[in-house]
Order: sequence, then structure tokens, then C-alpha cells
Amino acid sequence: MITDREITGFWIRFALREIVYLLVWVFGFFSGLVIISHILKHVFKVKMKFWLLNDTVDGDFGADWWLKREGLKPGLWSAFRWWWRNKAWNFYRLNVPEWNAGKADEFWCIKNTIKFNGKWIKANKDKGIYGINYYCYRLNGKVFCNYSEATPDIEMQFGAGGNEYRNWIKI
Repeated sequence: MITDREITGFWIRFALREIVYLLVWVFGFFSGLVIISHILKHVFKVKMKFWLLNDTVDGDFGADWWLKREGLKPGLWSAFRWWWRNKAWNFYRLNVPEWNAGKADEFWCIKNTIKFNGKWIKANKDKGIYGINYYCYRLNGKVFCNYSEATPDIEMQFGAGGNEYRNWIKI
């Protein structure tokens, strides 16, 4: 059984991770390291993984769908806007929660006020799914938790959400 101590431990690790991410984001932006990273990578063609940038499939200048939606062309301005949207993404992805397509060694639903239809549903105000969904799971000996809540006015998600950590509020 997942214990209260394991749940508390997860939330402490989650909070520390988010604080470090915030420090990397703020320090990277205000120190100018983001600009230096772009210059090293795109002007001098230095081959290395820059932890402040976004070396995913979408790249440093933005995904094609996003560039089109925003009316931008790949360049310094789109790189800055994309970075602001996906701040220090490489650093953020260094540590991701374990996820096995929803299969867990142990699962514990702490609170669920959302109608359950045989499939796990997250609170989502855009889809009209209101309520609280708070669960924890154990996978490979590690405990991960997720809290989501939605009302018609606000939606919040915190914790391990699949193969990434979530920490956001949508109004």
C-alpha cells in the first residue's frame, strides 16, 4: 500500500524540482545564457545539447503549426517566443516521471469527484469535465502523484501527468 510518507516524499521532491526549474529559467533568461546558447548553436555550429534550449523535434525556432498560427518565420524573434513558451525545455525533460501507459504496480485513488466511465478521466474545464481527481501510483518502486481540479472558471494540474511533470493553472 502507498503510505502517507511516500506521498509526502513525492510532493517534496516535486516542489524542489519545480524550484530548481524556476531558478534555471530565471537565471538563464536574465543572465543572457539563452542568447549565448543560440549563438553558439546556430552561428558557430557548436554540437552539444544546450540545456536551456528546446532540441526536440520542434527545434529551437518553434513547431511548424505554432509558427503558422503566430504568423512567424524561423528566426531570433520566433526562437525567443518559442523559448518563452517552452522555457528551458531540455532541462525540464532531464527528469521525467516513469510512465507505463497507465499501468502501475499499485494504484491508489485518493479523491475522485468526476464520473468514472471505466476509463481514467482528468478534470478539464475546456471539455466540461469538472471536479477533483487526485491519485498516486507506484511504478518500479517509485511513487508518483497527480492532482487535477476543474471548475467552469479555472483548471489546475500538479504532479506527475503521464510522461511529464505538470504544474499549471488555466483560467
